[in-house]
Amino acid sequence: MNTVYKIALVGDTCVGKTALMEKITNGDFILHYEPNNDAVTILDVATNQEPITFSIWEFNTNSSLETLQYFDAAIIMTSANDKKSFENIPYWIRVIEKNNSKIPITVCINKSDLKIQVPYTLDKKYACFSISTKNSDNIRSPFVYLAKKLLNNTDLYVY
Repeated sequence: MNTVYKIALVGDTCVGKTALMEKITNGDFILHYEPNNDAVTILDVATNQEPITFSIWEFNTNSSLETLQYFDAAIIMTSANDKKSFENIPYWIRVIEKNNSKIPITVCINKSDLKIQVPYTLDKKYACFSISTKNSDNIRSPFVYLAKKLLNNTDLYVY
């Protein structure tokens, strides 16, 4: 049986959390956004070490974030064309670390396909990935990073 890791997917409204889950699991790009209330997506990952499963919990801005204490990792989603989503990164980091200070956190900047230069500097202790849910650019990278962190293996290969 696969080891299951709970991943919290947080971020402002309309930054692409639902789109990422739809793209990573079904390969589809959502054209018409509908708010997703605390959805859970299962992602099975084959690695050269052991198969793992990510149980990805999508939190909306009204979710009860105290449950983050039970999670193994977190992804903060932002959007290249939403300045406020970048300004809120420190808020999301504080909320995550307040509830669970030991988990790896990564930031995803969605909409890399728009070719917008993002003038944001992130503390080096957080991994940051520029992705596009529209054309699938780099969407696996945050999950590969988290698999390596959670399995404590920098040489881990994800198939």
